[in-house]
Amino acid sequence: MKHPDYFRKRVTVMGLGLHGGGVAVTQWLVKQGANVTVTDLRDARTLRQSLDVLKKLPVRFVLGGHRNRDFIQTDCIIKNPGVPTTSPYIHIARQHHIPIETDISIFLKLVKNQIIAVTGTKGKSTTTALITHILKTAGLSPFMAGNIRISPLTILDRITPHSPIILELSSWQLEDIEHLHWSPHIAVLTNIMPDHLNRYPSYASYAKVKSLICKYQTDKDIFIFSDDFPIIRSLIKNVKSKRVIFTTTAKPGADLFIEKNSIFTKKQKTRIIDCKKITFPGGSNYGNCLAAIAVALTLRISLDSIRKALTTFQGVPGRLEPIRSIHNVSFINDTAATTPDATLSALSALGRAIILIAGGSDKKLSYKELSCQVRKHCDYIILLPGTATQKMIRELEHAGFHDYKMAHSMNRAVREAWKLAGEHSSKYVVLSPGAASFGLFKNEFDRGDQFTAYVKNI
Repeated sequence: MKHPDYFRKRVTVMGLGLHGGGVAVTQWLVKQGANVTVTDLRDARTLRQSLDVLKKLPVRFVLGGHRNRDFIQTDCIIKNPGVPTTSPYIHIARQHHIPIETDISIFLKLVKNQIIAVTGTKGKSTTTALITHILKTAGLSPFMAGNIRISPLTILDRITPHSPIILELSSWQLEDIEHLHWSPHIAVLTNIMPDHLNRYPSYASYAKVKSLICKYQTDKDIFIFSDDFPIIRSLIKNVKSKRVIFTTTAKPGADLFIEKNSIFTKKQKTRIIDCKKITFPGGSNYGNCLAAIAVALTLRISLDSIRKALTTFQGVPGRLEPIRSIHNVSFINDTAATTPDATLSALSALGRAIILIAGGSDKKLSYKELSCQVRKHCDYIILLPGTATQKMIRELEHAGFHDYKMAHSMNRAVREAWKLAGEHSSKYVVLSPGAASFGLFKNEFDRGDQFTAYVKNI
């Protein structure tokens, strides 16, 4: 049955993109019988990968720019999360009272399933995938979608009324659904650190958007969050839901914590697992494990299922992902590290003797702390071009670290890193950019894919 809100309606999809979300929403709208116009600032050559998937569908494309009339002469706009809410075209649509939706908002209106939603600056993809893995291990039939590169509209035909849904939500997606006044039954906030300051006026405003995940919860809902980040406490004073607190230290009052390199729950101080038995790299991932365990315990998943899942989970591509080892040098793809904090976390997890590939586009973040720490961890740094790279160089020089060089392609970066690893007897070559990917790559995943392909060709 066609959805009446879209059947024979004019719909503008704003932002086709290359992550799959624009493709998925376009395919779904065509199935509903909508008359679809897809518009994107990028040209057909840049968007070829997405256009090839849609080439047989009756869709009108307006590429290389937007037209005012596509935001006025339409019944609805479906916005890509990457489009800022301050876009002049969004402003035009609002002036003409055109409804603005996203694939997430459409999905939330259509399903009544139990939803677990995860957000945070770092770790949301890993936490989302780990929760899903734990629930599957326990014999449930969960589905994950959202910012993890899976549009929720693609799972609509497969879910049952009893399927738990795990949604990864970015700050942009949370902004886009605030008009629904919705929060999930179980909300998870992994952490809040400075990010996207090229889109938000301040760290505080960015953090406030993250807190939207629990803003509309009631006393029947559950909010799971980390107590390692004081800013979270200041944002949730009026939250009505039951709180479940986790921390990577043994702080008083935490429901889940790490002590003596093991994960414990406060209830009878039950030891859940030795951290050494967790199969994917540590560091920040311990916080992700705590968050996922908190969800599992809330859903009354057995400790046996939780332990089995933690010892079989293989991590998420592009997040400290081992690619291969050559002559005792391990190549690690951490392309999802798009902030200096994320790169610093990767370095801390791996230790020393690292050849780091970093750099890219600036998000108005500081590289001072990262640059001060690289001496402890890195033998050498290969820098990819970009506006953030210039900031990195200034901070590296200021910190007295001069062992870096530029590489203007990923192929060159991998070859230089492999050569330097031999010269320095390094243990790791790590792509952990600490910056966005705009300019040299289609997106962060293209950056990671290129790294992986060139490593496999060594």
